[in-house]
Amino acid sequence: MKRTFIEPKNSDLVLAYFAGIVDGEGSITISDCRASQKKMHFTTQFDLSSTDMVLIEWTIKHFGGKYRKYTPAQYSSKSRKTVYKYSATGKRLEYILRAVMPFLVIKKREAEIMLEMRSTFHKDCKDYVKTKGGNNFHPRLKEGILEKRLKCIAELKKLHCRNYNTYSGSHSFKRKKN
Repeated sequence: MKRTFIEPKNSDLVLAYFAGIVDGEGSITISDCRASQKKMHFTTQFDLSSTDMVLIEWTIKHFGGKYRKYTPAQYSSKSRKTVYKYSATGKRLEYILRAVMPFLVIKKREAEIMLEMRSTFHKDCKDYVKTKGGNNFHPRLKEGILEKRLKCIAELKKLHCRNYNTYSGSHSFKRKKN
């Protein structure tokens, strides 16, 4: 049975506080996973990692969802504490980003791109085609949707580029040859 997501009711104070957490500690990602040579599979996710379980519990209390512990192999070599990771996908991801959007400062554009990407996941973006020799139907993206997804991925990757100096327009960490 498919679970339905019920949007929690949070005050502006809670949403503003969480927007600060999203801006400072959150990660908004889109991945394109090529399951086979013929198909592309896209995943969208919001992650929050912390060594303080109080923050993870507070997030679950106000936004629902689950968390997991990092395995020792996933820890940074400098980490001495257990790391917990909260993740949101699907409708919960959409709710969180829409709810905190008015309060975001740093990751506002990332959230806008993610919501644009998520809009391509809805049923009206797909046609259902009958399989060869069968009675089943499978979804196929409508024209222009794949291009829109790839554009979102490219724009988000551009925002995530850590070694790009936006003021000078040059890569700031490349060494100059003497």
